[in-house]
Order: sequence, then structure tokens, then C-alpha cells
Amino acid sequence: MNAHASQVLQSALKLQEKERAEIAAVLMQSLEEEADPAAEKEWDAEIQKRLDEIDSGKVRMLSMQEIEEVLKE
Repeated sequence: MNAHASQVLQSALKLQEKERAEIAAVLMQSLEEEADPAAEKEWDAEIQKRLDEIDSGKVRMLSMQEIEEVLKE
């Protein structure tokens, strides 16, 4: 972290909790908007592959009750 960023951080830490939370939310949102287009394309393909596997019967969805039973074993 450079000196300017450190100074901004120190100033932000002196703010009230609500103000810090608002700033944190805006910063997190700004990171989400900078998604890698190639990664998004790969995720879209992975999601479609998984949906196709469900639709074809290759994989079976489990209910929450089934999951809980498996975890108890």
C-alpha cells in the first residue's frame, strides 16, 4: 500500500461505523464491476455444463434432508 492509500485508510478508520460500512460496500462493489470477461465466460460455460448434467440425469440433486443424512454418517 502506498503512502496516499495508507493515509486514506487511516482517515477512513476514524469515521463512524456506519460511514465505514458504506465506504466498504462501495469499494466491494467497485471490485465486483471489474470482472474478468474471460472468467465470466468460463463460469457461464461451467454453469451451463452443470445444468445440462442435471437435465440429462447424469447427476442427481439432493434435498436438504438427504444432505443432512449424509453428513450424519
